[in-house]
Amino acid sequence: MSGPLPVRRLDPRATLPSRAYRGDAGLDLYALEEAVLDPGERASIRTGIGRNRRRRISGYLGSMGVCMDHI
Repeated sequence: MSGPLPVRRLDPRATLPSRAYRGDAGLDLYALEEAVLDPGERASIRTGIGRNRRRRISGYLGSMGVCMDHI
């Protein structure tokens, strides 16, 4: 996807997703809360953003392929 990510800020503390480097395929997501997960553990962690419902997007977190829809 090119151009801005179709999201809106739901919490004033939220940081909108951004690319670390020009040309990056993905964007970095930022959590609103600290969390430490053990191997294999799952958690819902607030980002403070909501997505534009006209497009389907998902977030890829970590190197283990953990993916959540409905961001």
